Amino acid sequence: MRLLLSADDLIALYERSEPITPEQFKAWLQSRDGCLVLTGTSVVETSVALLEAGKASELRGLVQTVTAVPVCYLKEIAIFVEELGGALIAFGRGKEPLTVDPYVAKWSDTLGISLGKSYVSQGIAEIVTHLWRTAPEALRHFHRYQEILAEELASEPSALAANAAPRDFALQQFERYTERQLKLHGFALPQAGISVFASWVYSNPLRCPGLRLAFELNQEVVKHANKEPAETGLRGLGHIHAIPYVDGITLQRPLFEHCQSVSRSLQRVDPTMDYGDRTFANLRSVLDQWP
Repeated sequence: MRLLLSADDLIALYERSEPITPEQFKAWLQSRDGCLVLTGTSVVETSVALLEAGKASELRGLVQTVTAVPVCYLKEIAIFVEELGGALIAFGRGKEPLTVDPYVAKWSDTLGISLGKSYVSQGIAEIVTHLWRTAPEALRHFHRYQEILAEELASEPSALAANAAPRDFALQQFERYTERQLKLHGFALPQAGISVFASWVYSNPLRCPGLRLAFELNQEVVKHANKEPAETGLRGLGHIHAIPYVDGITLQRPLFEHCQSVSRSLQRVDPTMDYGDRTFANLRSVLDQWP
């Protein structure tokens, strides 16, 4: 069992022993042969929250507490690259893409940046603190999800149009989204054309599950763009595309509700796309589901 917790849940577990103590959480994980999934996003968002609150002295203690439980490391920023790269190869060969494995050996590998030799022997807290002092831009790109989506929403059709959109409209939006991601990650557009490739990917949500889930969530956010504050609605967005690769994840509301809604829609397309059972509002609800 692989469980990915939000920054809020990690801080609550460390600072207030909520909803259980770290020792109890460790025992709970071990009883299920499970691990706590740490990503670049989860650690950086948790660390930055403490650093910005003037709690730098607590960072080492939090990291020590978190890494005292069984952990594994997921490089979430590579998911789109691996999914799209695999899909392009499979599409060209007339085959189905291979399953992506976004897990890496150590946390520093999740960052997507080249760290010097001086970092090799350093722990997570030391790496984050040093980057915060010397190269804060290396950490801030994890905080740019709200800005990036705001830029995307500005170029999207109106929420009213999205609400009334038929499948053809959704496919057109997915084509635009896929083309944008291909260019962003340095891929050449397929020779058959972006429309044919995007339609092929869209026809089977399992071909690029993280990409598809992120796209559908973006569309869901568009529908509610005028109903909720952007910073609230987008908190935790950086983990959406990682959901297909974990067994459980906690997301703050209203992102949790959005993900549940999207999961129901995808399940109507493919019953195996049941992400609703692995998304939770908080750690307490995880423990209630798996006592």
